[in-house]
Amino acid sequence: MTWYNLSQRLATHAVLNDQCLAKLHRNLASTYLWLNDLSHARDNLERAEKLDRKSPHLFYLQFKLSLLQNDDNAGTNQQSFTQYADLYVMELHQIPI
Repeated sequence: MTWYNLSQRLATHAVLNDQCLAKLHRNLASTYLWLNDLSHARDNLERAEKLDRKSPHLFYLQFKLSLLQNDDNAGTNQQSFTQYADLYVMELHQIPI
């Protein structure tokens, strides 16, 4: 946790792109999930979602968080998976063949 917190403090002074900062927050959330600190995990997932809402890892961590919270409805939230699938298809259409 010390290294993640240091990275987060350094990131506020550096110019990083949103994806790098989102990855930092996803990694922090993953660590907090492992430590079973669900409130900090949720906070970091919300920050990561604001920066990079198309990440499949983000959806996986959100799913894992909702299962740990015993929130069966959110864990199988069809809308979230449908939104991700739509974003993924849109990305595929932008790739030149």
